[in-house]
Amino acid sequence: MKYILLCNDATFPNSLSSYLWEKCEFLEKPERLNAFEFNLLLYDYLEMEVNNGGFHQFYINSSGNYAHETEQALEEIGAIKTLKILKIANSQFPSGQVPKDRGLRMDAVMIIQDRAKIAWDTLENKFYGPNPKTGELEIDSSYILMRNYIEVNIDHFN
Repeated sequence: MKYILLCNDATFPNSLSSYLWEKCEFLEKPERLNAFEFNLLLYDYLEMEVNNGGFHQFYINSSGNYAHETEQALEEIGAIKTLKILKIANSQFPSGQVPKDRGLRMDAVMIIQDRAKIAWDTLENKFYGPNPKTGELEIDSSYILMRNYIEVNIDHFN
């Protein structure tokens, strides 16, 4: 992990992502990651899924298994803007509880998707670039926060 910190800003995101995903064999063996690495993976997973197919994709794929753990990871990393967005997205589920079981979660998504789509679309737009009115980013700069998180917690990374 320490060598990843040596990467420049252009190569850091892909290097970090590749390292984490390969280490846990694409979540086949998540136990290979320590809690600090798992936090980074969850943040990466959220961004990957939302940027690829929105919150609907995040929830119907295995990434949704970790919806609440991702909240905790974002908080620990310091991604407060992104955490706020995820909490609103998660709140579209009954009682704000995203089912951990994929089958139950898919059933829940089918039930709530018409209502949730409006909220999710608005939240997804925050991932896709600056606010058109203000020019400000409405999510955190993930890889800056991830780099800082690694540096502050370097003793927890191999």
